[in-house]
Formats: sequence, structure tokens, C-alpha cells
Amino acid sequence: MDMVDYLDQREVWISREGLPQPIAEMERSWRINASRWLVRNAAPIWQAYREACLRREIVADSRAGTGVDQRSTRDLVATLAAISKPDEWVKGTELYAALVEDDDPFEAAPPVPAPLYLVR
Repeated sequence: MDMVDYLDQREVWISREGLPQPIAEMERSWRINASRWLVRNAAPIWQAYREACLRREIVADSRAGTGVDQRSTRDLVATLAAISKPDEWVKGTELYAALVEDDDPFEAAPPVPAPLYLVR
């Protein structure tokens, strides 16, 4: 499974040790930590994702006999958006959605203001 396939699925999280962990069996705190890890590491994840995409394009283009430089405007716009805000991009992946299902740590309720105390 390359980075494209990994980010485009909702079934497993790959642990630091390289072991697949079914997301459905993960404790809430583990899912939240994993989602935060994705956001913190969005830039290198984005690079690995683009490298995997390019490898796929090169293979497909070499089989079809076309050049890699034939990309649509939509792909270019998506690429530029992801480069400028990789943390927002990673939040749009299926993997992130599965980890934060009904519990996105970055969209929590605003903090309650602390009570004011008058000092005389």
C-alpha cells in the first residue's frame, strides 16, 4: 500500500512500529492522537503523497505513451492549495475522516471564558 492508498482508506492506522491497527478498534484517545499526528506531520506526508502520485503518473504515462506534463488545471489548483496549507489538505483525507469521525479535535467548542474576580 502506497501513501495514496493509505490516505484514501478508512480501515487501518499504521503504527510507528509498522503494524496495522483497525481504526474501529482504536480507543478514542488513540484516534485523536493519530489525527493530531497527521496534522502535525502534514508537510512530509504531503511530499510522500505527491511522490506516490508522480510514480503512478509516470508508470501510467509510460504505458500510454504520453508525457507526465499533461495535467489538468484542476489538479494543478489542488496541488498548489495542498502545498500552501498541507495541514488543511490532510484533514480532507479519508484516513483523517475515519480517525475523527464525530470527534474532530480541531473543531472543538470554543473555550469557556474564565470568571472575572474583582479584587479590592
